[in-house]
Amino acid sequence: MMEQSILEQIKSAVTEDGRLPADFSLPDEGPEERVKFAPGAMDGILFYHTAGQESEESEGYPFLIKAIECSAEGRTDEAAEAVAEFAAQYKVLGYIDLFQEYIIDNQNRLPAGNVLNFAIGLMREGTKAEAVKFGMSLLELIDWKQQEELKQDVRILALEDEFTLYAAFLMRSWENPNKELFEILKKVEGWGRVHLVRMIEADTDEIEEWLVRNGVRNAVLPAYSGLDCFEKVHYLARIRSDNLDLDTYRGLADILDAMLDEGPVAGLSALDNKEEVMQAFFDAATARTDLEAQDYVVLLNLKDYIKGADPDSASPLGACLTAFLHASKVRNTILSALKQGEAFEIARRLGIEYQEYAYEAVLEDFVKNAWIASRLIVDGYKVQEIVDLAYDRLDVEHLATGAADEVGLGETYAAHNALTFILQELGSYIGTGEKLIRPALRSPVVRNRHMALSVLEKWLDSSGAQSIQEMSPELGEYLKSLLPDEVREDLRQRIKQMFEKKA
Repeated sequence: MMEQSILEQIKSAVTEDGRLPADFSLPDEGPEERVKFAPGAMDGILFYHTAGQESEESEGYPFLIKAIECSAEGRTDEAAEAVAEFAAQYKVLGYIDLFQEYIIDNQNRLPAGNVLNFAIGLMREGTKAEAVKFGMSLLELIDWKQQEELKQDVRILALEDEFTLYAAFLMRSWENPNKELFEILKKVEGWGRVHLVRMIEADTDEIEEWLVRNGVRNAVLPAYSGLDCFEKVHYLARIRSDNLDLDTYRGLADILDAMLDEGPVAGLSALDNKEEVMQAFFDAATARTDLEAQDYVVLLNLKDYIKGADPDSASPLGACLTAFLHASKVRNTILSALKQGEAFEIARRLGIEYQEYAYEAVLEDFVKNAWIASRLIVDGYKVQEIVDLAYDRLDVEHLATGAADEVGLGETYAAHNALTFILQELGSYIGTGEKLIRPALRSPVVRNRHMALSVLEKWLDSSGAQSIQEMSPELGEYLKSLLPDEVREDLRQRIKQMFEKKA
């Protein structure tokens, strides 16, 4: 049976509202042991975090040139074989400028019709992602814009984050490109949304309003789109408006918050007037009387950003922020939220006593509130009680079904994931939580076994013992008994290292 093309897989999955289901995924093309990336993530990493540009000396280049030459001569089987070899090893993104330049330089001798037909075939019939991307990238050079059926295929491919960027490259040369990009932008949430926010022009009120409210809300990381949205929504004019409604304020707050995270890309520091922007946002926040507990997170993040930017100097805005966040109005809002079982982390950051309310929430639903329990452990609040609760409420002995290679995603693994929250904070409490660590080391979820070993490694470092046997003969014997059944070599090595004497 012939393998179904990527285009057909996507087309058959599109829902009535023109989107892909949240759980849609293409078959994984990589080997089992390879780290799995979200759709479009590898291209996103190449685009934002590496030079991303290959050269004519790059190993993948000859395959693409062979494909172009063979397709131009009508030898499509040979061309397809070259693309297949490339797609199994390399990524198209870094080669686009190279092979497009090659075609432009040789356009007088390369029959455009043959290359066009080959490109269309790859896009429509390709079963490997990089082959489809190569076909789409070839189509950028050829005039086919009047073929509505082809354009509709591009729109279908654009719905899958793996191909949104390549579809956008094509759409930029269509009639009403921004309208085309915007229709896709509203239907993708991952790397496709990140790329489209960067590429789209806010040339209508509708697009600009959408960017205010949704532009940084993606499934990757808001920071990637913070600066792009800021530059497209007339930020200062909006934040200073006398008619600033709460929804717009919150959208602008999200954009600023995204720019405060400069881990992946430049944000607030890229602005020449960042002090003016921060002050304008603070003025807008303090003028409002309708803020709720969650709205203060951005102000807390802004305070931390200012402090982190220059820890040794006193900032007037930082001082004003601190005073505002500790005012009775804010405190009363947070206390009200605490009584409703909310805002625990916000209260924690503000130094408001939250533990009693949080512990009640943990007692009520341990799995749902395990992250809150982890914060209480950090604060040293009822640590042993929380460990005992975790043991009972998560039924950890029944979770210990044996070492496997499970990632542990989804509702089925809710208890496993709750256990992760507790384990990650036990490293500071030597000997506390051993009854959680032992079953965690037999969890099918890889993350929990790694986390349990991390706790033991921290205990070992803090104890001053030279090996796990010296620290605890019983734990040493237990770890040794796990080795034959451990399915992952990296975990076996971590266990073995704990038996070796420290230098």
